[in-house]
Amino acid sequence: GQIGAGDTVAYAFAVRNTGNTALANVTVTDPLLAVTGGPVSLAIGVTDSTTFKGSYVLTQADLDRGYVQNSATTNGDAVTATGA
Repeated sequence: GQIGAGDTVAYAFAVRNTGNTALANVTVTDPLLAVTGGPVSLAIGVTDSTTFKGSYVLTQADLDRGYVQNSATTNGDAVTATGA
């Protein structure tokens, strides 16, 4: 079928901890759509590609332009050891 205004685009976000500290309370925000799922914790080097999802309904302006431009942001808290 052909894509049209009113059709829904499903998003699934892959979030990877590329740093050198474990992360807690990791969330994803997106100015274009509501993101569901989370927060999660991510150990160093771990990727989560199942928790965060969202959807967007295409508009006629999107079709006229020929694409949807979108960018999401992740945030999290560094997990630090306490005590010695």
